[in-house]
Amino acid sequence: MSEDEKETIADTSREIVSRAEVNRTAVERALAFPTRGSLFLAGLFYSIIGVIMAGFLAESHTGSLGVCLAGLGLVEITERLFTRHRDLSWSGEKRAEDAATELVGNLMALMSGVLLAFAIYALPLSHENFILRFSVQVRGVFMNLAYDGSGYASIFIYSFKIGMFLLITSAVIGGIYKEAGIALNLTWVGSMWAVGIVNLLPKHGAGAKPMEIALILLTLLCTTVAFFTASSVGLFFARGLNKYKWNSLELKGIVATCGKLACAAVGFMTFSCSLSSLVKVSNKFFSAGF
Repeated sequence: MSEDEKETIADTSREIVSRAEVNRTAVERALAFPTRGSLFLAGLFYSIIGVIMAGFLAESHTGSLGVCLAGLGLVEITERLFTRHRDLSWSGEKRAEDAATELVGNLMALMSGVLLAFAIYALPLSHENFILRFSVQVRGVFMNLAYDGSGYASIFIYSFKIGMFLLITSAVIGGIYKEAGIALNLTWVGSMWAVGIVNLLPKHGAGAKPMEIALILLTLLCTTVAFFTASSVGLFFARGLNKYKWNSLELKGIVATCGKLACAAVGFMTFSCSLSSLVKVSNKFFSAGF
């Protein structure tokens, strides 16, 4: 056997061992990974601690500061979620689609805990105190409340401008801060859901009709998808830029995928703005007190 053949066999053996090690590591991490129930409890724990601390530190900025403090607690967990996603995808343990579906489910479990924590804190508050502490979230959910214009088109344009600015901000945060940015966006979206739902209760909603409630909840759902998609665009592009050369086929593929995701994010945000503008035009029951 020639030296070249021996070297080829040795290289093949090393590659097989390396792949086996990657698979073993992925399996070990999968077995040690927390359940969605524990992810929900983690989101609940860090968020309730964060919002309570924020309430003591800055009463009029409880919502925004609470999101930051809770997001700090969820950074490590979010990193583990994305590490698991990469392990399962690259090792071949799961198809890319299945790994992505699991990642989304885990993120939703984490966000559900955030939602419950902010809702528990907000429920006992009076309407005035609720608006004082969570004014940022209220305007995030009902982004056109402060606009005095009339007519669907003008309200939609106003909402669309704000929505696009928030999408770009979300993508930039995901790109700069990576998984920490995703954790921050996740906490922000969870707090918006909590504030939006609490605000629709009879105590705050001033007689919201079932159709209006359905439209606003659908608006929240579309906004959630848009935010997470925009954050993922920033994260994936930044990771690809760090890993591959500028003109490589791999990076071009990532850019193409990011472009498709960005179009989807804009589509969901556009639909969200149209729904919120419809609510504003049809009935201004949210205007009083904000």
